[in-house]
Amino acid sequence: MYGVIGVIYGYDPEHGVHVIAEPATPLPYGHPNLPTYLASQLVRSLFSPWTS
Repeated sequence: MYGVIGVIYGYDPEHGVHVIAEPATPLPYGHPNLPTYLASQLVRSLFSPWTS
């Protein structure tokens, strides 16, 4: 598994929870924004070790 596709949310006392960003590319696992990310799809990276 590579990462996820979804939306980054944020919170402020004046507006509550709201969308911060909708990244065009998948966020990889380990990215610092994952704790506030609502994932809608998993992304798998496919490769062949025998392909040059």
